[in-house]
Amino acid sequence: MTRREPLPPKATHGSCQLTALLQAIPPGRRGALVQWAVSFRPTASPEECFAVGPIRAAFADYWEARYGHQVPAERLRALLNPPLPIAAVIECNRLMLMRDVAEIEAALGQLADYLQARLREVDRLHGELPDSA
Repeated sequence: MTRREPLPPKATHGSCQLTALLQAIPPGRRGALVQWAVSFRPTASPEECFAVGPIRAAFADYWEARYGHQVPAERLRALLNPPLPIAAVIECNRLMLMRDVAEIEAALGQLADYLQARLREVDRLHGELPDSA
């Protein structure tokens, strides 16, 4: 099976939808909401569900458009279980600094590429570990 390379930094339907959602969020809340959304952890209240659900759905569309396969929600949940890697927090919080569409889309691409690289790293490490039968 061949892996598809990430799409070049152009707007896709998923990125436009996700970017629009993020632009509507006050910059100081973006990092935490994105972090919650991409971790695919269950929400505790209806308010959280309404805040995170659309971002999560748009991120899933974005991931599928960028990488050509469904977002690995369970794997991302496992990867982003607390305590979060500091690099993941930094990637999510970078969105708080972005003001225009191009900056937000670039930060989303960096976040997605970071998550994809971490998932590949986990796969590589698990492939190298001996079976503990």
